Amino acid sequence: MHLRHCTAAVLTVLLFALAASGGELLDRIARNMGAIRTLQTDFEQEKQLKAFAFPVRLTGELCMEQNGRLAWIVREPLPYTCIIEGSRLTQWDADTDKVVTVDTSRNPALRILAESIRRLLAGDPRAMLDRFDVVREANPLELKPKPGATGFLAGIQFRFSEDLSRMEEIVMTESSRDITRIRFRNSRINEKIPEKKWQPRQK
Repeated sequence: MHLRHCTAAVLTVLLFALAASGGELLDRIARNMGAIRTLQTDFEQEKQLKAFAFPVRLTGELCMEQNGRLAWIVREPLPYTCIIEGSRLTQWDADTDKVVTVDTSRNPALRILAESIRRLLAGDPRAMLDRFDVVREANPLELKPKPGATGFLAGIQFRFSEDLSRMEEIVMTESSRDITRIRFRNSRINEKIPEKKWQPRQK
């Protein structure tokens, strides 16, 4: 199963929420994000690996609720789902058609991720400030992890809409220098999320 892929997806949402902390620009972003109870958005993910000449592309949908429940749903090229609810992380992929559930309380890294999501989306965005530094407080916003905070991430960049009302793009640079670019579009805010989105099998 794609545990690291799921961890990267969760970290994307964590850093999405982390953007609501800090100085004047981040305070403006925080005010906008504070009104978000639910979010559904389509995404296009492009990962440029040093070992390959061409990028790996994924498309899908991200759903999240303020209480910390989230679903990262990959539609193409190979359907895959990662759902986090409380201390439970559930994965499914079309290749194996297997559903695997992990208790995040038994895995320190996943426990930190899951707990951070809960705190951040519950309105406690400063929960992650001990792990990240603001490199550039502008649009795009640039952050980097503090020493020892994360093993594979070297830096991250957030690009917002001109009025700072929505996230448009996230660019993550890994320590290996692999680059992941995620673009968001067709965002739906505070609409009821269909219950089927929380089911692992998304055929």
